[in-house]
Amino acid sequence: MIVVLGAFDGYHLGHQRLFSVASAMAERESCGWAVVSFTPHPKTVLMHERVSLLFTEEEKILLREILSIPTMIQFPFTSRLSSMDPEDFFSYMDREIGVSGVVVGDNFRFGRERRGDVDTLSEICRAKGIPFSSVLPVTIDGSVVSSTLIRDLISRGKISDASTRLGYPFFMRGHVIEGSRRGRKMGVPTANLSFPSTKIIPKPGVYAGAAYLDGEWCPAAISIGNNPTFGDISENRVEVHIIDKNEDLYDQTLYVLFFERLRSERRFPDPERLVSQLRDDIKRTKAIFGCKTDILSPFYTSSVLNCMMYRGTIPFVPDAGL
Repeated sequence: MIVVLGAFDGYHLGHQRLFSVASAMAERESCGWAVVSFTPHPKTVLMHERVSLLFTEEEKILLREILSIPTMIQFPFTSRLSSMDPEDFFSYMDREIGVSGVVVGDNFRFGRERRGDVDTLSEICRAKGIPFSSVLPVTIDGSVVSSTLIRDLISRGKISDASTRLGYPFFMRGHVIEGSRRGRKMGVPTANLSFPSTKIIPKPGVYAGAAYLDGEWCPAAISIGNNPTFGDISENRVEVHIIDKNEDLYDQTLYVLFFERLRSERRFPDPERLVSQLRDDIKRTKAIFGCKTDILSPFYTSSVLNCMMYRGTIPFVPDAGL
């Protein structure tokens, strides 16, 4: 199996270049290829810090289908695994899944104290008589596309720039939980989303996007913040108004795409002024949604979305005592 090796917090344009190289290598070698990553994210083990990730494991299942990734495999990332010499790690990986070729980014590092690099991998693969390729990064506007950069863009509300570097709209999968139902009383019902604490969310504000409901993508205005007009919420919430829909979505799972940031969060002098602004947000969201047919196309054909009870998994390699 040809392996594309990396941490892979989401699959941006740089990663997709790796996938293209791996697919071509697999065709030449008459074998399959797989994305091989680690869980939890290596930073949580090496730096003992909480990492806000672009995508959850459940969301990656949708990405796998959209990007035509044939196989995704995860290795448990432990302190013992991180302390392996590069050659020992490769042997472990080869023993567990069988490696017939390797593709990595040109800045890939692995093994104890990050001693292993592309030269190390190249030598290992040469000794084993298997193909190896290190791939140069993708750059946009003079900056290398990276998960770190994309996380920074999202945290600053620059959703369009983040999506350009991802190659698809940033999205999130959330469970609808009970809210204040204030929006319904104002004629703008919203679904209050619960999501994993490790999931990065955009900067507070109002966003134009789309939500998947009843087998179709619908325009959706997404509010992130603590409802300053009412001042009774301390934490940021993600609330989704699905335009021209009035269904009670409590306890359902929603997939929500983000297109553009419309405005910042702000306090209005009264609920009436807030509703007036929301009407304008909705109008702008519908107009933006109408221009996104090409972006939505791969999401329309997804079997993951068309079967919302889908419980796909990413193959997980046992830790073998590591």
